[in-house]
Amino acid sequence: MSDELSIDEMRAEVNEHGVLDIDQAEELLSRLEQAEQAVARVREKHSPVPARYYGTDLNPHRKFDCDGCGEGSPWPCSNIRALDGDTRG
Repeated sequence: MSDELSIDEMRAEVNEHGVLDIDQAEELLSRLEQAEQAVARVREKHSPVPARYYGTDLNPHRKFDCDGCGEGSPWPCSNIRALDGDTRG
């Protein structure tokens, strides 16, 4: 799709003309739906699972691991934190 406008180009179009044409609006909605679906897939893959050995000397504090990152990876993982707006990684 070489004729696809970037978000910034769409924003400039709205600022200049006050509206997007129907094709641009439909494209924007389609891209938004795709982004929401991608975020949902990441959240599903990186869901919390009970951490092994929680409450023992081996793991006294971490209640949950990230299912997507694997055992021993604390949840929320860097993927979920990034989706939630944490810029620390």
